[in-house]
Amino acid sequence: MTKIEFEMDTKKKTKQRIVEEVNNSSYRDMIFNYLLDQRKKEIDYFERAKIISHYLKDNGLSQRELASQLGIPHNTLQDWLLWTKITKKQYDGMKDKGMTDTAIYRVLRNGKSKDANEIIKSTQIDYELEIFLKKARRMLSEPEFSPKTLPLIAEIQNYLNRLAFRVEQESKK
Repeated sequence: MTKIEFEMDTKKKTKQRIVEEVNNSSYRDMIFNYLLDQRKKEIDYFERAKIISHYLKDNGLSQRELASQLGIPHNTLQDWLLWTKITKKQYDGMKDKGMTDTAIYRVLRNGKSKDANEIIKSTQIDYELEIFLKKARRMLSEPEFSPKTLPLIAEIQNYLNRLAFRVEQESKK
């Protein structure tokens, strides 16, 4: 047998083996292969979370075990499953309030409450204010001031007062 014949025979056997594996694959294997494709951006967040959640439950796997089998970090799998905390309707409500997908993800990831009703009440402004508050707390513990610090604080106070007034006015309606 020549080298070319050997390579052709090997390719033929490989193709046959792949076809046999596909034909003999179980439902579990098909779902597992689908999960491998979950890294694609165009896949719906909720569909992905639902499929993974069912797969974990049906196969009695932990998140860490599945992440290991998929060859992805455990945190990635956790991030995919975050979307089980809210419904599509709640997601649409958050989008209607002007929240970006990134902001919704961050609210889900960093939210102290696991209650979907509390999460849905969050807005983009709430999220940004929480970030600012964390940074302000850090600034107090590690102060570094310059001549611009006080004028900047005064400007921030002015904007926060205006924002508070606007929120009060809206809540009275």
